Amino acid sequence: MSQEKFQSKSWLRRLWEQLVPPMVDFQVLLQEQCINLQAAVAALDEYLQQADPLLAPKVREQVREGHRLRDRNLALLYRSFITPILDSHFESRTASFLGMLL
Repeated sequence: MSQEKFQSKSWLRRLWEQLVPPMVDFQVLLQEQCINLQAAVAALDEYLQQADPLLAPKVREQVREGHRLRDRNLALLYRSFITPILDSHFESRTASFLGMLL
């Protein structure tokens, strides 16, 4: 979020958004992943049928885009269903565990 956008919101609004994150349209996110999957399968099919090594970067790019979408969607899911209170508790437990390992 840009600094100007952050400062233009009241402290109450920022607090509310931290406690109750805005709902994400998961149907649209899933649709984006499906479109990417179709493109990746088409690129892979073309690569396998033509056996042309020059088509491999196209397949690789579709896979990278799929990974990017997956990571973004999982982060949005995490932020939508994990409250800051639970999240801070998890972070403190993780930090203490990592401290024991080091």
